[in-house]
Amino acid sequence: MDELLRWQTDSGSIVVEGDQEQIGYASVAKRPGDIAYEVSGKLEEALKAFRDSAASALTVFRDDVLRPDEVEVEFGLKLNAEVGAVLAKASAEGSLVVKLRWARSGGEEQAS
Repeated sequence: MDELLRWQTDSGSIVVEGDQEQIGYASVAKRPGDIAYEVSGKLEEALKAFRDSAASALTVFRDDVLRPDEVEVEFGLKLNAEVGAVLAKASAEGSLVVKLRWARSGGEEQAS
């Protein structure tokens, strides 16, 4: 069942939809009459791990082995009340897409 989670941010709060059957409801509170669970922790803290993960992925793919002209890293994120941001599943596998592009000598791009 889907529930609403209220995350505090540096500029206010945001309400996101979450799955009640996921781990994480021990660290949240819902008072009678409230429509959303209050999540302990801030949204920015939950997202920092993915910022750091994206930076690590870019470092790996921008090294001198492949030398792409362009790197694109795409994460699918879910927000969890206890553990923060979680890599979302697109299906049975995790959702992480990496695209590398090299420019051909004729100015055309080639994707891999």
